[in-house]
Amino acid sequence: MLSEINVDDIKKKFVGRGKVVDDNQFSDIMKVTGNKLALALWMIKRIEDGFILPEDIYKWEKYFYTFKRKKQKFPIKDLNQIKTEDEIDDFVNKAIELDADSDLAISYELLGKYKDLHIGKVNGYEVFKIPQNDPDKEGEEFYFKASCELGEKTQWCTAGGRNMYNRYIKQGPLYIFIDPKTGDKYQFHYESNQYMDSNDRSVLSRNF
Repeated sequence: MLSEINVDDIKKKFVGRGKVVDDNQFSDIMKVTGNKLALALWMIKRIEDGFILPEDIYKWEKYFYTFKRKKQKFPIKDLNQIKTEDEIDDFVNKAIELDADSDLAISYELLGKYKDLHIGKVNGYEVFKIPQNDPDKEGEEFYFKASCELGEKTQWCTAGGRNMYNRYIKQGPLYIFIDPKTGDKYQFHYESNQYMDSNDRSVLSRNF
């Protein structure tokens, strides 16, 4: 019975070198499933079947959240009944469809994709920090891409203009705030005394 399985049982059978998932992937699975062992086991088995790719684990936080909020709109109400590749595809497509016009879908996907840049939550806003770096250094392209994707649908020059991004990030880190409910975004850069809304208009007084 799923209810009788504990985390040690799962880790012994499925987690580790040469097994279905490694320790980091298992940690990610526990995070996206809210530490629900039955759901984590279901997900591991679908990875074992090859129906869910380990690199897509982060996406399931969004899918599970959508399912929880809009369960009545899914044809299958019990995830344990979803076992085939076609059924998983149908589930994912339905989750995407239900959030197609919602910025919530975007923010939760980014929360997973850029989890290493996620530093917490403030007043309902998910907060990301793009650290100060040398953008011309090999390997730093990741941070520019993060700035562009986290700043999508804004007018920030750091979310599309490489020269301006380079200018700001060499001075200091960028802090990006995203409201997962409304899609509202703000960006703060201490060194240039800028705190901007998505239209790139300052929300600070001139005397700040």
